[in-house]
Amino acid sequence: MVEDNGVGLDGRNYDAFTKTDTDNKIARGGKGVGRLLWLDCFEAISVSSTSVENGDPKRRKFRFVLSQSDQIQDYEEGKADAKAPDTGVIVEFDGLRDNGYRAKFPGRPAYVFQHFTSHFLPTFIGSRSPRITVHCGDETRHYPDEINSIIPRRETIENIPTADYGRSHSR
Repeated sequence: MVEDNGVGLDGRNYDAFTKTDTDNKIARGGKGVGRLLWLDCFEAISVSSTSVENGDPKRRKFRFVLSQSDQIQDYEEGKADAKAPDTGVIVEFDGLRDNGYRAKFPGRPAYVFQHFTSHFLPTFIGSRSPRITVHCGDETRHYPDEINSIIPRRETIENIPTADYGRSHSR
């Protein structure tokens, strides 16, 4: 299970989710095709989202399935309960497909977290990462906080003098 506290699948993000290739997240380096790998890897995927649209909390829930058509199934949409959590998305993955991924998939949670961390490292070290919680078996990790176990110290360097390029600075 992966959950985040981003803006959720509001109308724009949900529309991008339903498209094969999108530039919705191009500014962050994403093309929106990673979720297609989910379909190749997992037998069952369920998605639940809370977002805000027109000032009102909205809930979307569906199954994402490998199919020639209608990859979105059991779609439910409605007003989110007033007691609903903040905005975000929860994706639950279940059952590895036996198509080559099962034999290569990291078997221990530590390896799953290692792959997840390395894949999303550029996002996590940036200043705009949502808070993401990953549950694998009995273990849970919180990102980007987990990155602190890899990068023990962060400091902002305003100016970096270089011999070839002069003074470099951060924005």
